[in-house]
Amino acid sequence: MNCEGEDLEEGKVMKCALCGSPGNDDGKLLRCANCHIARYCGKACQREHWKVHKRICKRRTAELKDEQLFKQPMSNHLGDCPICYLPIPVRESRQDPLSYSLYTCCMTMVCNGCIYFKNEYDLNRRLTPSCPFCRALLSNSEEKMIEDVEKRAADGSPLAIWRLGRLKIHDGDVAGALDCWHKAAKLGSVAAHYELSIAYNVRLEGHVVVHNNRERFQYHSEQAAMGGHPVARYNLGLNEMLDGNTDRALRHLTIAARQGSLGALSMLEKCPLFSEQEYNAVYREHQEAMKKMESHQRNVADEN
Repeated sequence: MNCEGEDLEEGKVMKCALCGSPGNDDGKLLRCANCHIARYCGKACQREHWKVHKRICKRRTAELKDEQLFKQPMSNHLGDCPICYLPIPVRESRQDPLSYSLYTCCMTMVCNGCIYFKNEYDLNRRLTPSCPFCRALLSNSEEKMIEDVEKRAADGSPLAIWRLGRLKIHDGDVAGALDCWHKAAKLGSVAAHYELSIAYNVRLEGHVVVHNNRERFQYHSEQAAMGGHPVARYNLGLNEMLDGNTDRALRHLTIAARQGSLGALSMLEKCPLFSEQEYNAVYREHQEAMKKMESHQRNVADEN
């Protein structure tokens, strides 16, 4: 009997890692919730076997976590513009201009290229400005915008709750913003996880710094990175580099660069442990990612 868990190949007979029993009365075995390798006929065997199993369990759990953490996301967390269907570029710092606008009437992000041409269309035809996506008439009232956000936040929209947190920060309500971001993060908001990662790491620059909490920073940064946030991924790489974990840092920076992060690409170029061949390969992927985000409409919008 394999004391560290039975073979999981299809067709193999599973046995309890402690006593060798093929299962309980129903023929089912409990599986270790952490490593998914060891099987047990009951809780008693699982508890008794823990002293033997914990070593491989911790190692396999860490391996499974890294498999998820270092998996290349399909796209960034902003996704595609719902009109032109091109990926929306992510700004790398608060000083960079936004490449999209969030329309609170329908809580939809639209890229600047589509917004520019929609505005030109309305102006040339003397139409009342409307949302490029849902066509609702636009209002210049800040009160109306806040009302829209609050209404959708109350309905449970993660994007609206995140946006409400940003509004609270603007008003100086840090506690209220953190509360919103924690709620949005629980609902799966990648942007909220990113805001919280900034808040819990004094190494990083942000509008909100609560206190240095490495565990919370790591958790929220990892959730944001796995959700496709390239800046969160870059921050993870930067922290790993500062901690001396060069291999993990390079893996994070490589993924961020492939997503279009210029900061990550620059760090890889300067790293003496990253070969020229490796850099050239990542540079090509970086360029491909940037090209996917380009369009004639966006170029015209940038020029104007």
